[in-house]
Amino acid sequence: MSNHPNSKDGYVSLDLTDDDLDCYRRAGMGEEFAPDDPHVEHLTALGLLIHDPFSGRPVPADIRTAEARLRREAEQSAAGALRRMELIPAVVEALERERSRSLQASEPFGGEFLTGTELVNDIISRTTDGATHEQLSAQPGVRRPEVLARALERDAKTLRRGVMSRMLYAESARGSDALLEYVIAVTGLGAQVRTTEEEFSRIIIVDQAHAFFEDRGILEEESRGAWHIQHRGTIGYLIQQFQQRWVRARPWYGAGLTSENAISSPFQRSVLWELEAGADQKQIANRFGVSVKTINRAVADLRMKLGFKTPYQLGPWWLQSEERNLTEPPPPPLARWP
Repeated sequence: MSNHPNSKDGYVSLDLTDDDLDCYRRAGMGEEFAPDDPHVEHLTALGLLIHDPFSGRPVPADIRTAEARLRREAEQSAAGALRRMELIPAVVEALERERSRSLQASEPFGGEFLTGTELVNDIISRTTDGATHEQLSAQPGVRRPEVLARALERDAKTLRRGVMSRMLYAESARGSDALLEYVIAVTGLGAQVRTTEEEFSRIIIVDQAHAFFEDRGILEEESRGAWHIQHRGTIGYLIQQFQQRWVRARPWYGAGLTSENAISSPFQRSVLWELEAGADQKQIANRFGVSVKTINRAVADLRMKLGFKTPYQLGPWWLQSEERNLTEPPPPPLARWP
């Protein structure tokens, strides 16, 4: 390692100028140089010139000795660079870990407790009015007709703006005429509604940024109010809980299932029937006269509509879905002519 002005990364530069080479030639001829000659200093730092102990003049060093020295320094430099490269992932990982901790520590709880029905409804309305992407809601009970009327007015505006909406109700809610009318209206505007026999709490999540849920206290049956949460980690957990119940729930089409209000298209249902029969994408593509890419795109589009993460989740959904009754299963393939 060197502190010479011509050094790079601690090592003396091997870039020799014409003046450096002229200096080397002149030193070999025994010429004298000024004590602070920069070219002599550069060549000496490289070990290419040494000072003669008798004359005090710079003279060329043995070339093979100088070569060995340069190789040794280069190898040390390369080994050091490799060690630095090996350390970079660990350094980055440590920095990311500490950065994440600092963000978590500095991020506020992001929650406020709301009391009173009017206040809760006002905050929820203002938040949903600003929704731009997605709205998730879970309603364990059956709401009164006047409450549903207000909700329909609000939700219809949200759906007409193109916001994706998924609503979860209890299985017993299917017996409510008022709720049936509401479901008919919102599914007609593009909402997805499902029912489940599992127990769940009332919650609304807007754009993955706002969550509203009841606070019943500990071992209390009556609601004491609602929490409005904006903490990213908490909202992520609540979305995960919603999604787990959603994939196990049963679709509710309100007015009755038709090809017009079904989630899947006739083509997608035909593909699912073929997959259920054991055909692969290539066989289905040949049978339908389309490309494998078209088959894969149809499956991917349906998966995204249903909110599934993997295509494997389509199997259980298809087996219990009423939509399978909208399209006849394919006839068995013709037997080969003997």
